[in-house]
Amino acid sequence: MTSFAFQLYSLHAVDDPLPTVVERVGETGFDGVELAGLGDADPEDVGDALERTGLELAGAHVGIEELEANAEAVAETYGALGCENVVVPWFEPEEFEDRASVEAAGARLTPSPRTSRSTTSLCTTTTTTRSSRTSTANRL
Repeated sequence: MTSFAFQLYSLHAVDDPLPTVVERVGETGFDGVELAGLGDADPEDVGDALERTGLELAGAHVGIEELEANAEAVAETYGALGCENVVVPWFEPEEFEDRASVEAAGARLTPSPRTSRSTTSLCTTTTTTRSSRTSTANRL
């Protein structure tokens, strides 16, 4: 388990390729990183950078649309990188306006039977206001 990881979204404005960014973080005192998606990076190149630096993958941000489109592929891609936690970083505030909206958002996060065998966890953290946070965890 990663003790001290760097959230790579903090560097989203950096123009360097993701493997290069991972290598730079590897030069610091961090034990791991949390990806903010893979962008156009080849997962194998990211895995190689993680291996070269000794960084662990603490988790990854993946949009709900990507999960809904192909949860198995998401679990396979991130699982191959050693990632055990996938985080849905954002839902629109409207998806938390009332009980029915929250239940519908929760249903979107409920794993299907075909993906329930995965060992990658799905976690969501959605900020609905500056002072309120909602979290849910499920298995993909």
